[in-house]
Amino acid sequence: NLSSVNFYANDCSYMGKDFSGAFENCPALTTVNIGENVKAIPSFAFVNCNALKNLSMGNSIEVLGDYAFSCAGLTNLEIPNSVKNIGNYTFSYSTIEKITLPQSVEKVGDYAFSGTQITEVFITSGITKMGEGVFSYCENLTEIMKKVGQL
Repeated sequence: NLSSVNFYANDCSYMGKDFSGAFENCPALTTVNIGENVKAIPSFAFVNCNALKNLSMGNSIEVLGDYAFSCAGLTNLEIPNSVKNIGNYTFSYSTIEKITLPQSVEKVGDYAFSGTQITEVFITSGITKMGEGVFSYCENLTEIMKKVGQL
């Protein structure tokens, strides 16, 4: 019945190890607050957290791991300006509707947003690598906007 996670780490820069699935399949989890100093959200950290609607991330996160929020109930999401790498399937089949990828993002992994409810995407010029099928099966996607620059 865990409904809220507040991870405000002063001396800890990682939330568990990759592939740990620390909060995987928590059906009642609705709110996650990740404070400053955390550098990475590990793979599978919040996969299948269908009720997760509120996510706040600090401005020190650089990596969002593979499947970290796959099948989560997120609809609105603000990716911090510190994030450089969005892993494979990170938000796949979540309920995200709108996304802006900040200038800091350099790499978006394979199928990172596939199967989401996204209707529009804003891509900045900082991205140097887009994986395969990043927006595949996004049936509601009507608009992709890109800032002038290289992609």
